Amino acid sequence: MKKIGLVVNNKGYIVSFEPLTDYKYKVKINRRSYLIKLEETDYGLVLQYKEKKFGVALKRKSYNRFEVFINGIAYDVELESLHEPTYMVHFEGETKERRIDIRAPAPGIIGNIFVKEGKKVKKGDSLILLLTMKTENIISAPEEGVIKKIYVNKNQTVNEGELLIDFFDTKKENEKNKKSAYCK
Repeated sequence: MKKIGLVVNNKGYIVSFEPLTDYKYKVKINRRSYLIKLEETDYGLVLQYKEKKFGVALKRKSYNRFEVFINGIAYDVELESLHEPTYMVHFEGETKERRIDIRAPAPGIIGNIFVKEGKKVKKGDSLILLLTMKTENIISAPEEGVIKKIYVNKNQTVNEGELLIDFFDTKKENEKNKKSAYCK
């Protein structure tokens, strides 16, 4: 599910969306879910929510600013990046140690690496500085742990989802059969 920040007429929203079929989407706005349908017609784009249909048109003002018209009413919309790293948790060995993969939230360049392999980190400690198009993103430790492996170097270009760091958390996990879980 992709997640973006929107500012509409100076009010902020966190929006995530997931395609279900070619035209249907699950949209979550500030934790509230909606099932919508988008269709391109001879008259333009039509958004359908439940039984109601809305005509939609966009006019780009700048790189991340748009004027969005819904049924003829104009809304000033600004897109904000919510680059969040993806964490993948694996349970390994007889002790079921938790190994956490930290992946790039967006394409960019590694600006700095603040840790070394074998170093203990606390939840919230800075691990990597990722430079994306217009922002600097500090990727932080999601939990307390020990850095196992660093897969990138300073000034390296990375793609979205690329593995950056592996580390073991220092908490013991009781679930014996669990293999992996996704966290965000």
